[in-house]
Amino acid sequence: MNHIDRSIPGWFLLFSVVAFAPAWGATFPYGVSSGVIAHDRAVVWTQTGDAATLTAQVSADATFDEIVLETSVGTTPGRDYTAKLIVTGLSASTDYHYRFTDVVDGSISPTGRFRTPPAPHESEPLRFVFSGDSNYRRAPFHVLDFAVDEEAGFFLWFGDTIYGDAPAGELGVARTLDDYRAKYRQIRVDSALRRMLASTGAVVGWDDHEVANDYDGGDPDGAISRERIDAAYRAFFEHMPIAEEGIADDPYRTYRRIRWGRTAEFFVLDGRQYRDRDAEDLCGGNVDPFGVVFGFFADPACIEALREPRTMLGPEQLAWLKTGLAASDAAVKFIVSDLPFTFFGPVPYDRWDGYDAERREILEFIDAQRIEDVWILTTDLHVNVYNPDVNSVLRRHRPEIDLDNGIEVPEVIAGPIATSTFAQAAIREAGAMLGIEASLGTSPLLEGLFNDVVLWIERMNELAFIETNRYGYAVVEVSADGKVGLAFRGIDPQASDVVTIATLFDTRAIDERVPGLCGAVGLLPLIFTALMLGAWSECRRRR
Repeated sequence: MNHIDRSIPGWFLLFSVVAFAPAWGATFPYGVSSGVIAHDRAVVWTQTGDAATLTAQVSADATFDEIVLETSVGTTPGRDYTAKLIVTGLSASTDYHYRFTDVVDGSISPTGRFRTPPAPHESEPLRFVFSGDSNYRRAPFHVLDFAVDEEAGFFLWFGDTIYGDAPAGELGVARTLDDYRAKYRQIRVDSALRRMLASTGAVVGWDDHEVANDYDGGDPDGAISRERIDAAYRAFFEHMPIAEEGIADDPYRTYRRIRWGRTAEFFVLDGRQYRDRDAEDLCGGNVDPFGVVFGFFADPACIEALREPRTMLGPEQLAWLKTGLAASDAAVKFIVSDLPFTFFGPVPYDRWDGYDAERREILEFIDAQRIEDVWILTTDLHVNVYNPDVNSVLRRHRPEIDLDNGIEVPEVIAGPIATSTFAQAAIREAGAMLGIEASLGTSPLLEGLFNDVVLWIERMNELAFIETNRYGYAVVEVSADGKVGLAFRGIDPQASDVVTIATLFDTRAIDERVPGLCGAVGLLPLIFTALMLGAWSECRRRR
């Protein structure tokens, strides 16, 4: 069974903004960052404003009296003036500090810090922060000013780290290598992000907006060329503290295992690079094929298409995941997914709802092998959710799926750091379907409709918590013996300078139903929603 530590404080939302931190020096305008790899190695990274020769130093103390590495590294335009080093021979369970010095002008970068995991056979408590979806169009990233203070063992920054397909500031849509590089430089201007990345090691991964919305990397459509995808991948590896795996036929492999001693093992997935094209065209773009509002609007042909064999991970990554889960002796196994396993229903194509056969294979495997204490960590939906068991809805509504051993698999969905929240995006898109401009706070009727859909999702999945309109992150604490504690923290997207704290969820009451921020279901809104979805679906079919 999955264990919940009742002693860890509850789930909080913080409503606030804070001032920017001072800017870094001109030689190092984009700060520093580091990446978690293993108990004896790490990645350190920086970027200069122009070509430079640097001295990189890693020390076991903040004063750099105990230097364990000192080496020279250059930055060139061929890698957008980035420098990235793999530091080996480190001690396990140790705090390290690092910095870069320009050998010509003597300027020194900000000092970064990371902690190495414990040795594979050792157990040590772990506290980490995770979120994703950082759209510079909604900068500054105020919520990260709080995350910096969490004293996290690492920062899991997962998915939509940039929005390459969204104009922001002076930058338009990215299509070339130079375009994507500019997007990464742009987000590093944000002071809260620079502070976060300097304060602790990072584990990073991509979703779709590092390339373009909803792209299917293994079967790209004509609008997103292979050259554009490769340019986006290259820019990601240049600008992120992630180690190249050195696999000849898979040069941009991001899926990997990261072990925190015997306490936790992370299976970091890539749900984009190897996937089949989704089923949206087969379904004519139907936004509600499962009949969320009324059963008689369900589309059996579309549902069948959604359940046909279709891979999100690709055969090699899927086999790697199953083998690793079965072999892991870690107290807790975290599957880090860029897309949610939880059943959401409407507009299912880009999520695991649209890759049902492979989701079923993974969950049936976990259950058949009786692999306990598997958790799923997800971003993508711009919503904060705790689902105590993604298998619950399948057991109740999909009797053909074999989950008889009763293994529970919780999922935690967190974010966004800064972009349209789930509520904001839904209201805006619903208004667009009706040909009107609408935003959260201006359309009580649409908000009522939205609340009805959220309440359906909450009840269908037996969610313990859902919050649809906060920039946020999750804090996960794992004790040495595998007890998991959770907290969500977030800010109102429209926050003022006033700080407010509200307790919305408490792990001490985790077995009790905790209602989300939804209204009661009413017949008129349901009818209206059904007509709206049906009309929009018909318009999609005619295009």
